Amino acid sequence: MHEIETDHNKNLLVIRLNGFQSLNRESFVSDIEQAAANLPLGFSCIIILYKYKIFPNKQLQDLEDLLYAYGLKTIVYVGGHHHSFFRHKASLKQTDIRIVQATTLEEAEHVLSIKTES
Repeated sequence: MHEIETDHNKNLLVIRLNGFQSLNRESFVSDIEQAAANLPLGFSCIIILYKYKIFPNKQLQDLEDLLYAYGLKTIVYVGGHHHSFFRHKASLKQTDIRIVQATTLEEAEHVLSIKTES
């Protein structure tokens, strides 16, 4: 199950994931594309990974690639266990995506508000 929200005022996409095994992949990708296409380039994304779930690297890499293709600038991960593909690429100076880890949604929103003010 997943939930996707957009906030046009904050240029923000929020994705709540409860694992990939139960997702209808085509529906999920379509939902992400529709939401991301309606946000201006340079949008931020908070991805909430539910506790005690392990998220496969390949599926998260595919999600990051899809978001990047639509103009993603910053990802804030909340919870879960994962390894970011773009964090690896960023360390190699191959992308300008900013990746942050937060422990709560409130912390994630605070991190993004600081980014916006600077």
